[in-house]
Amino acid sequence: YGPVALTAPSRRLVQWWLEQARNRMRLRAVVQPLINKARGTQCEICLSRKQLSVECIIPLETLADRFDAEFPDQFDPLDQVAWKTFWIRHQRYRTVCLGCVTAKAEEERNEALKNAGLFKEDEDEDPAGEYPDWPPVFPSAASKAILISWYRRAQDRVFKGKKGRKRRQVVLEVSDDEGEDIPSSWVSSQVKVSAASHAIAVRWLRTARAHIQKAKGLDGSADPSKTLKFRRRKPTEKYKSGKKSKSRKK
Repeated sequence: YGPVALTAPSRRLVQWWLEQARNRMRLRAVVQPLINKARGTQCEICLSRKQLSVECIIPLETLADRFDAEFPDQFDPLDQVAWKTFWIRHQRYRTVCLGCVTAKAEEERNEALKNAGLFKEDEDEDPAGEYPDWPPVFPSAASKAILISWYRRAQDRVFKGKKGRKRRQVVLEVSDDEGEDIPSSWVSSQVKVSAASHAIAVRWLRTARAHIQKAKGLDGSADPSKTLKFRRRKPTEKYKSGKKSKSRKK
């Protein structure tokens, strides 16, 4: 490009833009540590923990204009303490991941193209047609966590508290086997059992018999003649073995 000759109004306009840009850079440099400190541990939209960034809900330009309107004498030169206090009082943050930022930018771009009449919709999409047959959806771990959180919050909102709705008890139908006829052919049929299954069946049978006998008192525990008697030795009584001690002096 060749040299550009600016007129006086154009030169003043360019200088004003340059001054505004320098002021914005100076203001952002002061509050940048506060912005970095406000970053959360996960994305507030999809709960992702990768490639996180902090998004200011209120633009810096809006707060800068409000600060200049409320404190005109502290803007030039800039009072950093007053600007930080004003920023902390009015600014709100949101932690988002790179995927959500890209999706939001793409959505805004498509909306702008639609408003300009440049966005071409797919020919297959028919708003007035039948409901489309959607393929199966396999949500990620973060999406499952969001759905479970929403579901539990909805349950607490409906059923929790004194004014909450009572949960409806579901009666399960249990099949009754008494009315079914057992075929008589099972009695005479031969069942092939392995050695391990036979050992387990014998162990179960013997254990069941032992429990029944113990419950009825037939195991001999109730017979006083079969119980062991423990004789307690008196403190003054000495133990007599009938043998002399080897350590005894001759």
